[in-house]
Amino acid sequence: MADMVSRSSPEQGLRSTDSAARLRAVREIKNNVIGNKYKKLQFLHVLPLLVEVLVTSSDSEFLIQAAAAIGSLVYGVEDGVKTILACDGAVTSLLKALTSSDPRVVVAAARALKLLYKSPQAPREPLLQPAVLEHLVALLQHWQEPSTAVAEAAASLLAHCCASPAEAESVVAAGSVPALVVLFASAWRSCQEAAVDALSAVTGHSQAACLQLLQSTAPLQQHTGRQAAAQLSTAPLQQQKASASLQQWHQQRPLWQEQPPPPPPKQQQQQQPGPTSAVQQLVQLMKQR
Repeated sequence: MADMVSRSSPEQGLRSTDSAARLRAVREIKNNVIGNKYKKLQFLHVLPLLVEVLVTSSDSEFLIQAAAAIGSLVYGVEDGVKTILACDGAVTSLLKALTSSDPRVVVAAARALKLLYKSPQAPREPLLQPAVLEHLVALLQHWQEPSTAVAEAAASLLAHCCASPAEAESVVAAGSVPALVVLFASAWRSCQEAAVDALSAVTGHSQAACLQLLQSTAPLQQHTGRQAAAQLSTAPLQQQKASASLQQWHQQRPLWQEQPPPPPPKQQQQQQPGPTSAVQQLVQLMKQR
C-alpha cells in the first residue's frame, strides 16, 4: 500500500521524517506534474510542503527537485501562482538558491523563477532589492557555461523589473545595460533574444539606459563587426549629455517624446529616434548573424 502511487502518498512522503522518503516524494511529484496540467491541478495542495522543503533544506538534491517541482506547478496555472505567493518565504528562498555554490541548484532556481515570473501576479518587489538586482546582473555572465538557462532567466527577471521609470533606473544602477550588451554579443540565440527583450524593457523607461546602450559598443565591435558597431555609435541619442541628472529628467518629458522641430519647406521630415531605436538595431544585427 505504501508503494502505491496515489494523491495522498506523495504528501505522506513529504511529511516523513526519513530524508530518503522525502526526496523520493519530491521527485515523484516533479515527475508527475511536468508537462501535465491535469496532474498539476491534482498536486497543487502540496505546494506549501514543497516550499517548506525549499526553505528548510540545505541539501542540493532536495533544492533541485523542489525548485523544479515548484516551477512546473506554477507554470501556466494561476491557482498555483496564487498558492505559492501565499507561502511565506517561497520567492525569497528561490532567490537565495541563486547564490548556491552548486551550479545545478542555481540552474533549477533560475528556471523556477523564470516560470513563476511569466505570471502577472508575481511580485516585482523582491527582485528590486539592490543586492538581488546586482546578483541578477552577475548571473548574466553565466552564458558561457554548459547551460544558458541561468543567463536567460536573469535577463528575463530583469525585464520584469522595468514597469516604471523608477524601477528601470534601479535596474540601470545595478549595471545591467553593459552586461546585457555582452549577453547579446554571445553566440547563443536564446541569450541574444533574452538580452534584447530586457534592453527593450529598460530603455523604454530610462533615458540613462538609452545612453549607456549606445555607448556600450565594445562587445559589438568584437562580435558583430566594426561597421555595425560604428552605426550604433553614431546614433543620434549618443549626442545627448550623459551627465544630465535623473532629477532633471524626471522634471521634463523624456527627450524621445519631445516634438521634433518643423521641417524646412519642401523637405521631407526626418524620423526622430525612439527610445528603443538602438534595441531595434540590435535586433537587426541579430537577424543578420
